Order: sequence, then C-alpha cells, then structure tokens
Amino acid sequence: MNQSATNRSMRVICADLPAPPLFWRDEEGQRHGYEADVARLLGKKLGMDTVFVYRQWDDFYPALEKAQGDILLCGQGISEYRKSLADFTAPYAVFDESVMVLRDSSIKSATDLSGRRVGAIDKSLNMALAETFGGAVVVPFSGESDDVMGDMVAALRRGDIDAFVDDDVALLPLSEESDLAIAFTVETRNAWGIAVKKGESEWLKKVDAALAEAKVNGELKTVWQNWMPALSYPFENAAQSADTCPKAGKKPKRALAVMHSPTDVPGILPEILSELDIELQTQVVTEPLPDPETLEMVVVLGSPESAYDQRLPWLEPELNWLKGVVEADVPTLGICFGSQLLARALGGTAVPADEAEIGWTPVESRDPQWSHEGPWLNFHFDTFRLPEHVTLLAETKMAPQAFCYRSAWGVQFHPEITAEMFDTWLGDWKRSDEGQRFLENAGDLPERLREEISRHQPSNYANFKNLMRSFLEAVMAPDRENS
Repeated sequence: MNQSATNRSMRVICADLPAPPLFWRDEEGQRHGYEADVARLLGKKLGMDTVFVYRQWDDFYPALEKAQGDILLCGQGISEYRKSLADFTAPYAVFDESVMVLRDSSIKSATDLSGRRVGAIDKSLNMALAETFGGAVVVPFSGESDDVMGDMVAALRRGDIDAFVDDDVALLPLSEESDLAIAFTVETRNAWGIAVKKGESEWLKKVDAALAEAKVNGELKTVWQNWMPALSYPFENAAQSADTCPKAGKKPKRALAVMHSPTDVPGILPEILSELDIELQTQVVTEPLPDPETLEMVVVLGSPESAYDQRLPWLEPELNWLKGVVEADVPTLGICFGSQLLARALGGTAVPADEAEIGWTPVESRDPQWSHEGPWLNFHFDTFRLPEHVTLLAETKMAPQAFCYRSAWGVQFHPEITAEMFDTWLGDWKRSDEGQRFLENAGDLPERLREEISRHQPSNYANFKNLMRSFLEAVMAPDRENS
C-alpha cells in the first residue's frame, strides 16, 4: 500500500537545484516555483501536507521504487523509457525545447550543428531531440551530478561542447546572462507528467483526478500564469467534454490516399474501401495537394522518412495541409508515418523511439471505443506523443498505437500490409544507404517478416476491414448537413 494511504503527508521526490521558474530553494530552505506550487495544490486537494524529498536526478526512480516518496514531480518529460520505470499521470505541463549556445556563436539553426558537440541530459527527451540533429556529436551528461544544468553551462563556457539542449522554460532565465543565448527553439511540445510507483493504480487515479480538477476549475492555469506568464498555458481545452472522438460527418464516397514516394503502394486499402463502397484515389505528396474543403476522406500512408525531419522539402507543406484537413473536419486516417504526422497536426510531436518495434504484436485497449487487438504488423523506429486533448485508444509496452480526435484517427501499425507491399520496402532499402545498412544487420529478418505477412494476410484483411468499419462508424452522422 502506498505510504500516502496511511498518513497525511504526500512526499514529493524532486531535485535540490536552482531551476527557476520551475523550482529552487531560498536561504531558509523553502521551495518555490511552478512545480513546487503544483505539488502543494495537489496535496491540498488530496487533503495531505506536501513534503519535499530531495534526490539526485539519477536516484529519482530508484527512490520511487523503494517507496522513499509518493510521487515524483520534477521535470519528467513522459517518454517510453520513463514509462518502463513508473506510471504517469496526465501532463501538468507542456514545453518546447531550445538549444543554448554562447552569445557570439555562429549556430543559428539545426543545420549549423553538423560536426558540433551538443550536450543533453542522458536518456532524456532532450537527448532524443539532440540525436535528430544531422551530423551532430551528442555528448551525454549524467544525472548523478548535483547540478547537471550547471555542468552543461560550465562545459559550454569551457568550450567542451558547442551547444546543449534543454526545455525552453529552463533556458529562458539563462538566456538573460551576458554570454549565453538561445540559438533556436524546436516545437516538440514535450508533455511532463507526475510519476508514481508501478502497480499503485488507485493512488495514480487519485493524483490524476486531483490534477484534472485543477485544470477544469482554472487553478492550474493560475499557478502557470503566476510563474510563467510569457508562456502560453497548454490546457485551455481541459474543460471540454471527455469525448474527443465524436461522430463528425456522413459516410464518404471517395477517399484520397497520400503516398510519400512514387514506388509506394497502398496495400489492401483499395480492396477494403471498395467493399465498403468507397472509391480510392492515390497521390504522391510531391504533387499539389487538393483543397481540404473538396475532400470526403483522407488516408495518410507510411514512409521510411521521419515525421520530424525538417530537411524533407515536402514535409512542412504536407503538415500544413494536414492541419487544414483536420480543421475542415475531413475524416482522416493516419498510418505509421501518417499517424506521427497527424499527431503533429493535432498539436503533438513525433520523436525517435527508444527502440525499434518490429513484428506482429497485439495492442492493448486504453479506451472503450477500441476493440481491435490484432495482432498488427509494427515496423517503426519513431513514435508520437499526443497532446492533452487527443484520446489514446491503444498501445503496446513499447509505444502508443492508436488515437483519435474528432474525425481523425491514427494507427502506428500497418493494417494495409501485403507481401507485395513489403517487397517494395525491400526495393527501397536496397536503393538507399540507410536501407542497405539496415539489411546488412537484419540477418534473416526480412525473409521471416515476408513469410509472416503472407501467413497473416487472411486474418489481417478481416481485422483491417473491421477497423475501417469502426473508423467510419465513428465519423458518420447522417444529420450533420442539417445541424
């Protein structure tokens, strides 16, 4: 049983570092800042006194596991790695990430980091972003330090690194120093959550409920604006209905599938839609995309590229177009890469996964609307993070798998896969340097996967048809035209 169930104190694991406006201690030992006040607010709602338990960064999760604290509330961006260590509440903050340099540095953008040494806290979301900067030499900083932020600043000033990555809120105060500056900011929209020990489901529900109440009644917004008035409050829609996947339109007769290469094929998608009396048209993303107002349904297919790679000339135009599709309430299904880009269009992020997820896997429902266990073929090296207003429908132990918001659904797996489609992947891999490196290290994986795809094809066809029916039922409302 959690300690908080047996006494009136809520012990909050956190770091004793100066990181305004998030947290710091004054000379009398009093803790201040946004996170400190969030902890006190939750303690008050739970009827408990708030007690801060100070630990080094690397000791956070061991301390939580040993029940030395009841919650961990200290700059924890929610990542798949951290979710393997603890369970998390809904976000209490959402931040972007910035790159800090010396004020006279020539670094102004991500492309300027090629060949440069870029620091970040080891195994953090900041590290994950640093690893996406092409050609950068990533330098990890250990959380065992008493002041890891101070370590990175000192290394920057000594010339040991050329830049470092951290959350924008933490770097804004540092940017006021005469020799430091923020080179650029990446809109990663990292969600920060409160961690509790795994298995403490009832305690997690209580903390989550207190946080949700603070969002709905405006108390969290008041705390946010007190400490961070220059940053936009991220939970303006928290008071809206919990049903973020309402019926949004009548059944479409035509669908557009967006592909990302001339060699791409839509797998079994045409046959599935044909059985449901929907005509499919396909288009490569490099061709002019149609006005969203003219569309009845959109399917954004996969790609070997990354949905966060700003070097792709077509990525930003497609993202902006997809935002327009969502705003026009066009029924939209994103598949794999398409789901990651859709998550971005909805205000979330796409990021490198902690590890690749490859193979046929069942998915676990996280919402009553989802009843499609699979197994489904997963083949991805990246993943998505969802904003607060989007509903997570399903996940595996390695990654979120399905989500919805109004008439938009995203699935991380490949329901459209066929053996012939997999053959086009093989061809693409053989034509690219990165693909050749993958094949060199893959052993007999491609052959095994192709055999499994052929074996699963009949059941996968039925599963995808049922999934498509559920998607269409969720977006159909015959009376929409008269509403």
